[in-house]
Amino acid sequence: KLVKDNDGKVKMKRGTTRTTKKGTLQYKTKKGDTLYLIARKYLQNGALGNMIYKANKEKIEAAAKKNGRKSSAKGKFLAPGIILNLGGKVSSDV
Repeated sequence: KLVKDNDGKVKMKRGTTRTTKKGTLQYKTKKGDTLYLIARKYLQNGALGNMIYKANKEKIEAAAKKNGRKSSAKGKFLAPGIILNLGGKVSSDV
């Protein structure tokens, strides 16, 4: 069962994943996350961190600016709370 906030948006805890109705795997960032570690854990290949950055560039850069940075340095700075799209279902243990 999905928990929704007062605006009707689905709530996600930081450091968790979910699969959307369209089959897209999403991850909500937590403190200390890196794109490499997220890609290694959920896509089984840390080198795909750059793909995650490209697919979520606007969200990542907006969060960096909101946190007082000029940029995320191509995803090196990940603010907690960003919901990243990781692509289609790739792992049955997620």
